[in-house]
Amino acid sequence: LAEQGGPDDAITAFEKAIELDGANPLPYVNQAIAVFQSSGNADKALTLIQAALKVDSECELAVAALSQIYLQLGMFEESLSMLRRAVDLAKSEEEMVSAITFRETTAAQYRFMKEHPDLLNKMM
Repeated sequence: LAEQGGPDDAITAFEKAIELDGANPLPYVNQAIAVFQSSGNADKALTLIQAALKVDSECELAVAALSQIYLQLGMFEESLSMLRRAVDLAKSEEEMVSAITFRETTAAQYRFMKEHPDLLNKMM
């Protein structure tokens, strides 16, 4: 929908889906992703994901989206916390390997930034 009609159409469709089935966390998450990608409105995106987690505290997509938004906002510790949770929620070996890989990559990046701020500044 986001590709076909644009992000505004997608956001409107997700709002309608939430009205029709507020007990389903996926429209909240999808709307959060669309909002964040189209406008960068982190506050609204985070509010929507928190609403999804209130509906289903074990919604893997909400946890993954939250870790991504935190990462893009430079909130590494919060992102790592969500990635640890994603490992716990993984339902298959493949999901677990993926979550662990992303968690460890994020942790390594965060460690590098903390240990070598001088190099980071040179790279930018």
